[in-house]
Amino acid sequence: MRRWRAILRPNRPELRATFILALAMLAVAGGAIAWLHTFNIPDECFGNGDVGLLCQPYQGTILAYGEAMETAGGPAAIAVVVVPILVAMVLGIALLGREIEQQTTNFAWSIAPSRTAWLGDRLVPILLLLLTIGLAAGGLGDLLMGLRIRGVDPWQNFEALGLRGPAIAGAALLVFGVAVLVGGVVGRQLPALLISGAVIGFAVYGAFAVSEALVKADAEVAASDQVAIGDKFLDTLIRTPEGEYITWNEAYERYGSAVDEVSYEGTSTSSGLSVVIQYVPGERYPAAVARLSGLLGLGGVAALALTFLVVHRRRPY
Repeated sequence: MRRWRAILRPNRPELRATFILALAMLAVAGGAIAWLHTFNIPDECFGNGDVGLLCQPYQGTILAYGEAMETAGGPAAIAVVVVPILVAMVLGIALLGREIEQQTTNFAWSIAPSRTAWLGDRLVPILLLLLTIGLAAGGLGDLLMGLRIRGVDPWQNFEALGLRGPAIAGAALLVFGVAVLVGGVVGRQLPALLISGAVIGFAVYGAFAVSEALVKADAEVAASDQVAIGDKFLDTLIRTPEGEYITWNEAYERYGSAVDEVSYEGTSTSSGLSVVIQYVPGERYPAAVARLSGLLGLGGVAALALTFLVVHRRRPY
């Protein structure tokens, strides 16, 4: 512990800011969750409007619950995403970019057993801290989602994929890795911050694009009444009498005005056409979030691996 304190001493301002932001996140998100739990409304009362006699006494409380969710739930959901990303960026830029800019690495590298060991010693404690904050934020995000959409398991719900759960830790790792790498290459804090922002934007976009493509590969089709809350809606299609699924444009090209008579309840018309829903079942969410978290995390790991090469080959000045 003393060794880690000595290693992290140059980053004390950033670490103080990290703990303040983490406590603020816990206060905002934890307070919102605790407040929403005080309403004590049964999950059965958050249905399609047919609440029954059991839920009659809760009608006023349900309205107050919705107002509380808007008041506290929104800021809490933002906090659990923003704080880990902001912390990762600040720590990543400071870890290497600031040290090179202030030329403190000149002396440190001259007395360290190796530059690789020097960098590794600084990465390990910060990575542990960052992943802890990211996983805590992701867990709070899942709890908030469970309170936002009551009666649906957050891990069977595609809503806000990538903005809660372990994907937040993966995103924080990506941001941190890119910030450290760019700081090591550029050696100046402000340019590193600007360049890191651009690189991170492209990397996150790529990870989400790949994840979305993989999610769509798990798509199924069913009648609208078979699609549940938490399933990921993709599109509506037309089922032909031969059992083929086609788009609406293709249907109009083939069948003309007969398409206008198609029922949205999934029942066939006299032409034999029917509407179906293309969707991904909520039970596929764990695999989807694992893939997305892995893509983001692997991007961060790759950036950190390149950082070791950059530090090893970089001139002291």
